[in-house]
Amino acid sequence: VPTILKGKDAVKAYIRNIKLKGKEATKKELDVYENMLIFNEMFERGLEVLPIDLHKSHARKYLVEDGKMRLPFGALGGVGEKAADSLYEAAKSGNFISRQEFGAEAGVSKTIIQSLSDLGVLDELPETNQMTMF
Repeated sequence: VPTILKGKDAVKAYIRNIKLKGKEATKKELDVYENMLIFNEMFERGLEVLPIDLHKSHARKYLVEDGKMRLPFGALGGVGEKAADSLYEAAKSGNFISRQEFGAEAGVSKTIIQSLSDLGVLDELPETNQMTMF
């Protein structure tokens, strides 16, 4: 689950942990740290966050929706820019009827599809195209 969806306390904890690491923090952690500072400010100002949505999220842009911020596909851990773009394009195309097809259309790993499923992003889709008779 993206740290930002865990709320204000999780964001503050991330910031504290990176500060404690100091020079031991990785480049990726420092990049995330910069975002967490922004998210912390956002929470302090009373702004709310909306989860990743198959039909409403952008690849990498945080979109304002009803005065709240919608997370992009790229906010999901392990999703780089290329994968985020692929997820967004696949979602826009609508050429899928299952999670399996969506993953194939996007060309992303099963791990990313599982992460999206775990967050409830793909709840509207069955696992596969196969129908069960019982």
